Amino acid sequence: MSVLGGSSRQTAHTRSFAGLATGALVIGHLLGYLIAFPNGAERHEHLAAAGHGYFNSLGLLALAATGISLIALGARTLRGEGGASLVRTALLLACLQVPSFLLLEVVERHMDLAVTLADPGVLVGLLMQILMAAVIAALVCVFVRTVQLVAGLWRSRRTPSQPTRTYAPEILLRNGPDLLVGARRRAPPAQLPS
Repeated sequence: MSVLGGSSRQTAHTRSFAGLATGALVIGHLLGYLIAFPNGAERHEHLAAAGHGYFNSLGLLALAATGISLIALGARTLRGEGGASLVRTALLLACLQVPSFLLLEVVERHMDLAVTLADPGVLVGLLMQILMAAVIAALVCVFVRTVQLVAGLWRSRRTPSQPTRTYAPEILLRNGPDLLVGARRRAPPAQLPS
């Protein structure tokens, strides 16, 4: 079974990480260009020439997608489905981020792959995508474990650990004709004087 394909459970797992991959893609993109072009003026000029005018909108979209993914991941964890390994999560995120980043950069350069791969910002950005996949995977593992711990604490507070039991002596009642045996007889009630 591949990392991205497979069963419907695997597909739901991949979708729940898509927003996190989008956020990591934006952070890796920013870090890649910060490292490749440390001079702010040079970086700004390069980004403007490469067609990054939409980047603020992408950042807002990534922020929203990350929030939605965290909610979905938290819900999956509460249902008992959120326990992915660090390596598997990092691999999944890298498989989502690296091709997305490369596609984004190729589109920005009007589908010219040679120009895209010659850009130092793209090359460093590709490395940053892999690094961010590992960092986000570690944070996801911490998030999942925290949700599991908080949910466990919540459940333990809601249900008492031992039910309170009261002990009462058992009373044996006789039934039927045995009920009347041994009972004292009494006279009918007296009539009241008129």
